[in-house]
Amino acid sequence: MSIDTTFHPITQTILVGATPVQVATDTQLDNTTFRVLCRTAGSFTWGGSGVTAKAAPVAGTPAFNTLSMVTVGSVLYIEVPSNSFFVSAAGSFEITGGKGGVGG
Repeated sequence: MSIDTTFHPITQTILVGATPVQVATDTQLDNTTFRVLCRTAGSFTWGGSGVTAKAAPVAGTPAFNTLSMVTVGSVLYIEVPSNSFFVSAAGSFEITGGKGGVGG
């Protein structure tokens, strides 16, 4: 028996930019993973409803809950709280909530 590692989308896809947005507004859907597609290079931050965009991390200065993506078209799967809000200081990202996600 094999393990299904394919990403299964269960929320809408949201284009994330400079305004914080909640991707999975219905936490009853049991969203566990977010698929992030890089549309323009930059970094994005996640957190509660008051989340603010942070600059990309630099050496010696941490940027909590922030990831950078530099290759347009690349995909990243992350597990963060299902009710997270996302925002980006620079760059744009398509984010979809779902389950699974090491491929697909």
